[in-house]
Amino acid sequence: MYFRFPILLIILFAALFGLVYLMTDFQGNITAANGEVRTTSANDLVSSEAGVESIRETQLRAHLEFLADDLLEGRDTGSRGARVAGNYIAAQFEGLGLKPGGDNNTYFQHLQFHQRKVSSNSVLNIEVDGEMYPLKYGKDFLVVIAPEGKFEFDGELVFTGFGIQAPEYDYDDFKDVDVKGKITVYMTGEPSSDDEGFFEGKESTKYSDGATKRRIAQSLGARGAIGILQPDWLKETPWRAFRNFFGSSRTTLVSADAEKREQTRLPAVILHPNVGDLLFDGTEHKFEDIVEGASKGQLSSFQMEKRARIRLYLEKKEIEDRNVIGLIEGSDPVLKSEVVVYTAHYDHVGIGTPVRGDSVYNGAADNASGVAGLLEVAEAFSQLLEPPKRSLLFLAVTAEEKGLLGSEYYVNHPVFPISKTVANFNFDIIGIGDTTGIVVYGSERSTLGDVVKKAAEQVGLKILPDELPEERIYYRSDHYSFAKKGVPAIFAAFGIDRGSFEKFEKYYHQPSDEVDLPFNYHYMKQHVQAVFLAGLWVANSDKRPEWKPGDEFGKIRQEHNNE
Repeated sequence: MYFRFPILLIILFAALFGLVYLMTDFQGNITAANGEVRTTSANDLVSSEAGVESIRETQLRAHLEFLADDLLEGRDTGSRGARVAGNYIAAQFEGLGLKPGGDNNTYFQHLQFHQRKVSSNSVLNIEVDGEMYPLKYGKDFLVVIAPEGKFEFDGELVFTGFGIQAPEYDYDDFKDVDVKGKITVYMTGEPSSDDEGFFEGKESTKYSDGATKRRIAQSLGARGAIGILQPDWLKETPWRAFRNFFGSSRTTLVSADAEKREQTRLPAVILHPNVGDLLFDGTEHKFEDIVEGASKGQLSSFQMEKRARIRLYLEKKEIEDRNVIGLIEGSDPVLKSEVVVYTAHYDHVGIGTPVRGDSVYNGAADNASGVAGLLEVAEAFSQLLEPPKRSLLFLAVTAEEKGLLGSEYYVNHPVFPISKTVANFNFDIIGIGDTTGIVVYGSERSTLGDVVKKAAEQVGLKILPDELPEERIYYRSDHYSFAKKGVPAIFAAFGIDRGSFEKFEKYYHQPSDEVDLPFNYHYMKQHVQAVFLAGLWVANSDKRPEWKPGDEFGKIRQEHNNE
């Protein structure tokens, strides 16, 4: 048998050489976070390949099926089901050998919340011809924000267009009206045009955010705010989705600053467009003309010469929940003080109104799927022969459905300083929709976009365009909390075209968001592999990702870098 040894050795050597060659051809020179190209060693290639191969369809399915089971009762913030989910994620982190990144050397970062429930006797009355007409809570209006206890106000109405003051665009909806001591009425959204230099054209900016509009109105002396939905918005996001989001309760973080903000925020409601005619009845303008003007980005402000009476009553209780944090320390003596953060929210909306006899809102797509991706990325990094240069932090957050509160808490109480947090990759709804590719929200904002696009190419995924810019999706998940702190953040989401979005709306925040949805686990695997590779490259790059010149979050980043 001895004569076979040289032949076997030659075969083994040839196989090893071929493996390295193929992986070099597969990954080649990879794009670093600063857009430059760097050469990858054979050891790096073997290591990254092990990580890529560790991401498996069977594991993704298993994580998703557990987290979306009826036993977890929809994982509402502060619920028993959310606690089970948090324990499951922590156990997975521990099994992978991740270090605990939470409080007192545990995997848990503890949060406290105030939950304010809107009482059924809350009312909103609109004046028409001297008479007050009551609107029905839940059907006609929803409470966006109100102080604890009761808020009562009877005041004049002022229409303020989109409710925006944006000096950099030479735009001011308040220049010809006085809102001091009055109730401001504004349309949702912002001016839209083909001019990318004006409110970024068809894209959304921070000025479309209702909170931004209310802060402006409050700074000018307004006592209350009424936002009215553009009718076209309901074609993409049904009223029930708004009702589920705002619900009959409002959850806020417990902290001195949060309490101060909550008590000083402008009380506000949002109206269904069906009451638009009533709202503008008796003014010089018809609601249909207002809607047409909003669609063209052309609205004029005016005194409405009518009143509204708002009576809001809220009861408060305290609840607790946890973020779950696992950590892999970097291998470079210097760069390990910097961190790349992966996020996914594990909460959903719990138990609610039964639909066809089912009251458990399981949240399989939203966001058991994203947590499954987070866990598989954590496993992929744990399989590397050597950790990347920078540290990796895996953050499963709670209370995303309550207004990104878990991620908001983390960025204000980070494990690594924000100035040392170089990038955030977020998972929220994956493995479903248009399975030909992924939509990378924020790809045009920073150099992270180039990295994710390159990684998607490596695993055979197309980059799809954002066909729903009016949905402002970049501002609606946990990466936004990082972006607001100046951290380059990217959101690689499931493929959405208008057709698949209509299907998505049928199960979004509904009991039908269950494991029997048409998940494509091969596509989900590719998605997770792409985001893993992108994070690996950023973690090993000599330079940090950067915001593109002129981006609204770049200035914030510079302030943190100067700390």
